[in-house]
This record gives sequence, structure tokens and C-alpha cells, in this order.
Amino acid sequence: MHVIAAEVMAHDEITPRYFVLQLRAPEIAAGARPGQFVQIRCHDSLLVPLLPRPFSIMTADTTQGTIELLYRVEGIGTRMLSTMRPGTQLPLWGPLG
Repeated sequence: MHVIAAEVMAHDEITPRYFVLQLRAPEIAAGARPGQFVQIRCHDSLLVPLLPRPFSIMTADTTQGTIELLYRVEGIGTRMLSTMRPGTQLPLWGPLG
């Protein structure tokens, strides 16, 4: 397992405070199994002293090389993550678990 730069492909608020984040991460999509998760640095700056956050993998598409994550905005980390737009690169570790 190593850190990759995953590109945000789509990021949609499906209901207030609930988001689906689609990331291009072919290596992770290829290795993902049910019950696994990824760790994401929820911002694109090394100056923010937040630890990476764990997120369960909702779907993995090996053809497209993407994974999708469903999450709820709860604190500062997920609030920062909710502002990421397509094209943003985020540090990602996984699959884990």
C-alpha cells in the first residue's frame, strides 16, 4: 500500500450534508474488496494539520478505474472534503481493511 494522488471526478450532494465522491484511483479500484476502506487527506494543503480520515468504499469500477465514497459532513475534515471540485488531486491510501 502506498499513497497515490486520486483525482476528483465527480462530487455530488445527494441530500443535505450527504455527498457521493467519485475518485479516479485505478490501483485501488482494481484491488478493492467488500468491506474495505481508504484513508483520505480531506484537503489539498500540507499546511493543514488534520489527520487522514477513513471512508468505506461504496463502489469500485475496475473498467473506469474509479471508486465512490458516500459520506456525511460532520466535522472540519468532512466539511473541507465537501468543498473539493472535479480536477482536484487528493492524497489517498488503500484499499485497507
